Amino acid sequence: MADEIQMRGPKDCAPAISHGGKTITADKRGIFTVPREAIEDLMRHGFKLIEQKL
Repeated sequence: MADEIQMRGPKDCAPAISHGGKTITADKRGIFTVPREAIEDLMRHGFKLIEQKL
């Protein structure tokens, strides 16, 4: 979905996070699919953007 982006959490990150009142669970690889508006907040907590293939 264009309104979402994939991010990887920092080392020892919990398998689920909360943003905007919603729980977001990581996939088997530890990658979270999050709304674009969460990027800045999550990057402050050590999350990194995953390169997207178009």
